[in-house]
Order: sequence, then C-alpha cells, then structure tokens
Amino acid sequence: MGIYSPLTDLMANADLGGKTVLYMLDAIICAPSEGAFITGKNAKWQQSPFNGNYTSSIFVSQDPVAIDSVGADFLINEPTIIENNYAAKDISSENYLHEAGLVTNAPSDTIYTDNQGNNVLNLGVHEHWNNSYEKLYSRNLGKNKGIELIRIND
Repeated sequence: MGIYSPLTDLMANADLGGKTVLYMLDAIICAPSEGAFITGKNAKWQQSPFNGNYTSSIFVSQDPVAIDSVGADFLINEPTIIENNYAAKDISSENYLHEAGLVTNAPSDTIYTDNQGNNVLNLGVHEHWNNSYEKLYSRNLGKNKGIELIRIND
C-alpha cells in the first residue's frame, strides 16, 4: 500500500481512461483465480444473492474506481474465491484503488497526470460496502455522494 500504481496511471491517461464512457465488469461465471479450471464447485458462489449458483452478473459504471471497488468487495467476501486464491486475501491488491480514489493526495505522494501534462483531479470513488449481507454503499444509505449498488433482477 502507498506505492505508485501503474493501474492508476492507466486510469488517468487521457487516451485510455479519459476516453472511456462506460466500464463493464463481466461476472457471468467467475473463475477462482487466473488460469484456474472452472468447475461447478469452484465457480458457484456461496454469498447472497448467488446462494450456491453461478454469479450470472454484469456490473456497469461510468466510474472505473467504483466498479473495481464493488468487484473487490464481492471477491474478498466470497468463500469460494478466498479458499482458492491467495491473492484475494492480500489487502495490498487494493493499492491502486486507494491511489485512484485519493488521486489528488495519493498515499504514495505520486502526482498522477493525464499524460498530456495536466494533473488529474478526480478518477472516481473508492469505498467499501457496510457489510457483506446488506451490501450497502454511501448512496444506498442516503448520502448524496459515493457509490450506489443497484440490483436490477433477481
């Protein structure tokens, strides 16, 4: 934590993050780790709302930090992932989210630019849900700023 992040630099880049309008996170079927064979046992999630089924989900957002924050919350709270992926237990994997969410005062003291000489002022919102049962973020809790997780279909 608190080190320069190339992922944050990519989000800040005017030709990459600066031109992206919509971010999508494919969670149709989630492998427990990179390169893992997908089986019913290791790809069916235990946590609600999946309850022993495949994730069958797609997340969308206009905020690259928020979508990765939500994805991280699901991953680090899923027993199927934690049991099969050591990296999911490593909180330092969120370094880039801390750097991006606090880009004007990054923990690493890095000054992120858009690769065109301009300092980046905002890349998005990083926060965690209130708990893994309710899965509520700031806007779900009535605040005017922050992440809102909307469930479209059961």
